[in-house]
Amino acid sequence: MNMRSKEQYIGRTRSLQRAWIKGAGLTDEELQRPLIAVANTYQDFSPENVYLRQIGDVAKAGVRMAGGTP
Repeated sequence: MNMRSKEQYIGRTRSLQRAWIKGAGLTDEELQRPLIAVANTYQDFSPENVYLRQIGDVAKAGVRMAGGTP
């Protein structure tokens, strides 16, 4: 599979990006999987949006179950 996300951190010229990604807590194993962004507008100061955190967590769990890295 050709994963475009790998273009962001593979190679000698991408060491800064790799350091940033690993500093965020991702492992080498996680970087071998597709990187999938999960955007969420959760905030804790507005009661009508508090459920969005749970929805985001479920979406991330689904990405992991499918073999990706959220």
